Amino acid sequence: MSRWLSRSFRKDHLSSQSGSTHKLNILIILAGPFMVLVIVLAGFALSRVQARIKTDAAE
Repeated sequence: MSRWLSRSFRKDHLSSQSGSTHKLNILIILAGPFMVLVIVLAGFALSRVQARIKTDAAE
């Protein structure tokens, strides 16, 4: 059954190509804000670690 579905899907090259580019565009659009969120959270975590190291070194 899966072979039959994959054969019919491969015959229509235009729809499979446009579908994959749409999925890729959505993935890129969603990956951008996720990467920004990760960078912001990493910066926040590093600043907390830096502050804790400074207080521990002062003691």
